[in-house]
Amino acid sequence: MDMGTLRVSRFVLALEMALCFVPITLGWFDVMFGMSGVAWLDMDSVQRYYLGTTEGVTVLTMILVWAFTGLVGPLGRFFAARHIALGRALRHGWLIALLIAGPIAGGAVYLAANFVMGSEWSIERLGFYVLFVAVPLAGALHLRYLGRTQTATTLSAAEVVIRAPTRAPARARARPDRGRRRRGRRRRAAGRDRRCDSASARARDRRPRQSSWSP
Repeated sequence: MDMGTLRVSRFVLALEMALCFVPITLGWFDVMFGMSGVAWLDMDSVQRYYLGTTEGVTVLTMILVWAFTGLVGPLGRFFAARHIALGRALRHGWLIALLIAGPIAGGAVYLAANFVMGSEWSIERLGFYVLFVAVPLAGALHLRYLGRTQTATTLSAAEVVIRAPTRAPARARARPDRGRRRRGRRRRAAGRDRRCDSASARARDRRPRQSSWSP
């Protein structure tokens, strides 16, 4: 594990995400499709078993709340699997807020429901908070951190890509300057050669000619 970025191998991350989101997924599935799940509720059963007493209303409220907040389990498993398989981190702010707020809201409702019903403290309540509140919250926070780290890395790479082409025009502008300097040196050298040739020609013209006739 890289302590600087909290990055782990894919195998370890898969085990971690399964530990974080599988228990709450199973709990949500039981709330939705269990023997007394939300999917099988109708008005007759609601009025008969829940609306007649204070405890029934409290239990019904807790069931309905967990029917929504328990979606953290399936959503967390989906985004964790996408991150592990495709390397696509969770970046949407509202999804991150949902994954973080879901366990907190569900735990608060569960605590309030037990307080209203006057339930005593038990080890089962501690296990509930560990499996359905603390562990999913830790997984959501880890996904959020990985998403922020990957976003920062992507932005840094994009800045490098954007800045890299800006150096090429400078070099491209330097090449014509060097070429013009070379051409200027050649022209000056050619001018000096022409002046030397013309000076040599004038010197030959001024030199007195000797006659080839002798008495």
